[in-house]
Amino acid sequence: MNLGLKKILNVSLPAILAIVVVFVLYRIVKADYSVEVPADKECPPDKSAGILRFIKQTDTADVVASFPYKSFLDSTSFCNIRSIRSDLSVLDSCFKTSPNVGLEIYVKTLTEKLEERISPSFTHYNPDSLIALVQWAEKFDCYKDVDEHNTRAYKIIFRHWMNFVSNHLGKYYEANSSIKYDFKFRYLTAICQSKKFSPPLGDSNTEKVVTNLIDHKWAYLFNRFWNGTGLVFKLLASVGLMVTLYGFYCIFKTHSKK
Repeated sequence: MNLGLKKILNVSLPAILAIVVVFVLYRIVKADYSVEVPADKECPPDKSAGILRFIKQTDTADVVASFPYKSFLDSTSFCNIRSIRSDLSVLDSCFKTSPNVGLEIYVKTLTEKLEERISPSFTHYNPDSLIALVQWAEKFDCYKDVDEHNTRAYKIIFRHWMNFVSNHLGKYYEANSSIKYDFKFRYLTAICQSKKFSPPLGDSNTEKVVTNLIDHKWAYLFNRFWNGTGLVFKLLASVGLMVTLYGFYCIFKTHSKK
């Protein structure tokens, strides 16, 4: 190896490794390590008058189009299972000849119309609000097993909001890829994945390294490096590490003399 090439390697390798280390450390430091997740709130007793008074306000010629969705959304929390079952039962009794009409009204209220109302709140990443939304949506996944008669309605509502959260996580990631290292983002992603609504995220090799460093998976990282790379790469990495350590040693020795 000639002297010129040796000098280039002595300067470039430590510089490249230093840049990589700084980048990785920066991504780790920027990650949100807050582990406080909003508590799942119990559904309060619903004291609203129910859905019947809203049905009476509609035009019988086109109930779905004329139904007062806004007023209905203002009237209740849509959380208490007793109130939900009562409203669905009323809808069944009002539309015996066309049961799908009642179902469409209720589902439209808790999906399309509710989304129109709350969407502006999710223009920017708000993890606590997303977590609260998931906690509410998950209740409908449980209700389908309690009230089998209305299983279809519960499934539609649950799927709608899980897709909403999953797609928004993908949008937030596109706008700021470093957000995927935040604890609450990863918590939400894990919930979505467990329910089979995986957010559209990608993992570069660098991001995989950062994620494993955050999780302190040192043994896993070493195992992936040792078993997932060839001999040439191992040699180059070892040489690069030794050159870097030697460079740091020389700098330390020089400053110690001063």
